[in-house]
Amino acid sequence: MIYRLCIIGILIIFLTGYAIGRRIGMKEGFKRGIAYAPLEFKRKYFKKNVCPICSKNKFEKTNTNLKNC
Repeated sequence: MIYRLCIIGILIIFLTGYAIGRRIGMKEGFKRGIAYAPLEFKRKYFKKNVCPICSKNKFEKTNTNLKNC
């Protein structure tokens, strides 16, 4: 009987820690994603010269002025 209670107690502690850690991890991951997204958009833009939002070429072949999306 005492072994069952110990196993159940350990399982409850483990699952509680897992649930709390998962919530904290999701919040931290969301914050990192929000911080990373603008940098990734800029990197893609400078690498390909294509707008990451509308996928239009930003440079005209005859003119080097930027066009609007």
